[in-house]
Amino acid sequence: MNGDEFLCVNNTTKISREELMAYVREELICTIGSADSPVTIPVLITTFREDTCNDIGVLAEKLGYPSIPAMLGSDDFRDIIEPCYTDMAKGAGNVNPEKVFCYKIKSRPDIAHILSSIEDANRFRSAKETEKFRRLQVLIRDPKSCPKILMGKENLLKCLHSLGAEEREVELQELQNEYKHNYGVEMNKSELKRFFPTGKLKTIIDTYLYNDIEIFTDNNRTGSLLFKMKRTMDEVNAECEKILKERLEAIKMEEEAEKLKLKNKSKTKKPKIYSQYNQENYE
Repeated sequence: MNGDEFLCVNNTTKISREELMAYVREELICTIGSADSPVTIPVLITTFREDTCNDIGVLAEKLGYPSIPAMLGSDDFRDIIEPCYTDMAKGAGNVNPEKVFCYKIKSRPDIAHILSSIEDANRFRSAKETEKFRRLQVLIRDPKSCPKILMGKENLLKCLHSLGAEEREVELQELQNEYKHNYGVEMNKSELKRFFPTGKLKTIIDTYLYNDIEIFTDNNRTGSLLFKMKRTMDEVNAECEKILKERLEAIKMEEEAEKLKLKNKSKTKKPKIYSQYNQENYE
């Protein structure tokens, strides 16, 4: 394929090989340059697809190269990409990494602004890896901090609080009656599964409220379950408010990271119609 030939996009738009070449070059600068170490071919394939929804192997073929390494080592890419052999590459392995053949972006004056924005993104990523951010990421993915579970937890604890469970043991029937009185529905499995993965009350308490509720069995009378709050309602409310606040903070940090990533990508490429299509539309 020579520079005068065109590729059809979506059966209507024609794109020259030169334009497709420029697109692939720009995306490779962004994808490889945003990594904090050189990348192997398998890592490049995965990351490129995540970044662009395109298969770099298919695009290489469309450009007339027999393989991805052939493309990266060609005269068309040699000015921006250089091969290296190191055990520090992404894809070299986490345990006892071995030296592997990989690729990195060359430093050049004309792409210094791109690499600078990538370095900003990397610095932000490094900042995210503080103890606080790691803790927040754990929290945001902890089922116990799920807003729906927190709501179900609050419903149960409000009922127990109303029944005086901070000071005394409350019977299951009392809890069920109070729940029906407060929320207008039976506290059955179906209702509990609106908030929790299971409808079994004891499993819910053992899994999500073990710091809040103590369970006893009334062996002297009916054998019914008895419940007593381990903490005051004020302590429970304060913790829920803190969790929700930290969830919002963690979500905001992740959104900022994503915005920075998109900003970085927007600096590395001009808008082209073919970037809106995946490789299946190239003919």
